[in-house]
Amino acid sequence: MHFIKFLIFLLIIRSGPEESIIRQKIYDYDLNNRVVLIPWLQREKLIEFIGKCTLFVLPSLIEVFPVVVLEAMASSKPTIARSNIGTREIITHTYNGYLYSSDEELVKQLILLLSKPELRIKIGINARNTIEEKYSFMRLAEKYEKLFNNIER
Repeated sequence: MHFIKFLIFLLIIRSGPEESIIRQKIYDYDLNNRVVLIPWLQREKLIEFIGKCTLFVLPSLIEVFPVVVLEAMASSKPTIARSNIGTREIITHTYNGYLYSSDEELVKQLILLLSKPELRIKIGINARNTIEEKYSFMRLAEKYEKLFNNIER
């Protein structure tokens, strides 16, 4: 079995109600110099961090329409997200991102993307193309206009 060593620096933004548990795990595993927890961040700063990351993970259990996934994909970042109604609408598994249902799947996808830079680039390009084709301001405006025109008066 091959073991891959990664120099990983993890930035957790908006940890939610699990913050104290996460902080304890960081302490327990002596990860203070590898993991940074930021409870809140201005939107502009968040987008800046997304632009600098290697990949983006959204572990939320429930997401109706995760704008942060759109932002990560617009930044050409390979995105891994928990498979739920909102993320399944945006991410096509293995084409423009990855969806997972278990922690084991998440680990496999992280190892895959971290060990294959060319795959990260390909997924990132597909993600950006998806945003341009389906979620640009003009595309969304067209969808809203169509929706409003179809509402019975």
